[in-house]
Parts: sequence; C-alpha cells; structure tokens
Amino acid sequence: RGEAVQLSTFFWNVHWECSMAARGASRSCKRHIGRRFAELARESQAEIVASVELSDTSSQPADLVHFGLDGWTQVNGPCASGDGGDAAALAFAPGWVVQSSGGGCLRHDWDTRAFAVAKVVPPRPVEGCPSLCVVAIHAPHSQITRGHDVVKSVCGEARERCAVAMGDWNVPGHGVGALWAALVGGSSPGRPQPDERSC
Repeated sequence: RGEAVQLSTFFWNVHWECSMAARGASRSCKRHIGRRFAELARESQAEIVASVELSDTSSQPADLVHFGLDGWTQVNGPCASGDGGDAAALAFAPGWVVQSSGGGCLRHDWDTRAFAVAKVVPPRPVEGCPSLCVVAIHAPHSQITRGHDVVKSVCGEARERCAVAMGDWNVPGHGVGALWAALVGGSSPGRPQPDERSC
C-alpha cells in the first residue's frame, strides 16, 4: 500500500427551495447561497466541491464559477423528471484535468435524485491511480436503480479502486455501502463517521 493521500473537499445540499425562491425563500437566496458556497470552498481550501440543488431550474445546476470559483472546471449532473427534477454538480480547482464526465438520474420514478461523475487527473500523482473517479450524489430515499452504467462508462477501471464520492446519501453512514455498490461498484468504501444521516 502507498501513502495516504490528503484530499480537501466541500459539499453542500442547499435544498431546492432556495434555488427556486419557493416556500418562503427570497429571490436573492440563490445568489447569497451561491456566493457563500464559493467562500466556504475557498476557506476550506477544497480542491473538489459538490453542490446539490444549487440550480438555475429544477434540473439544471447553477454555474459555480459565476459565484466565485474562477478557473475551476464544472461537471453537471442534471436530472429532468416530469415537471420537476434534481441537480448535482462537481467542480475541480485549477490543476485538475477532467478527462470524461456525465451524470443524470438515479431512479425512474418520484424518488429520483441527481448525480454527477467525472474521471479526472489530479495535480499530484496518486500511487496506483493515474485517474480518479469522482462522484457527487444526491441519493434517493429508497434504492438506486439507475446511473451505474454512466459511472462505468465515464470512469472505466478507475471506479474499481480509485473512486471518491461525496454528497447527500440520505442514509446513516452504515447504509452508504449498499448505495455505493449500486452506483459505483468496485471496492466498498470504509464506513463514514459519524454514523449519521448526511442531511
């Protein structure tokens, strides 16, 4: 085994009410939250960020660069479903190279949620992983029934041992393994700590 690699990430599910100015949220909510998202990403010195439901429409992620992530590369995961949908996005700091990307819906019904995936080359080599498979997820409240083929197509073998996923899993930590297997496959991750719901 090689040395551990430190990777600073930032994730936030801002929830759709803010982006859509619904249920009491003001029209300026998205602009304020978007700017705060970028501030927190910079303060945490994140190299990769993931947003969920920070969107321009119910299924189109907002432009994170516009909020202050200048020079970053964004990957969108739009999920249009009936009259609604969901949105997830990844963004990579300068120095990261996106080789391929995709995203979409994780189910076919009322419980669908979005994901974004990218195969990337990090700015510093990772032993045994010339590329990383990075996933932003907004997991359904039930099971994942779609998306595995997209992750496999985008990431190829990188998903087997060189994958990183972050987001709103909608389950306590001990439930992440089953969702990971359905979407990413490959080796199961260690159990997230604390063993609590991620949202």
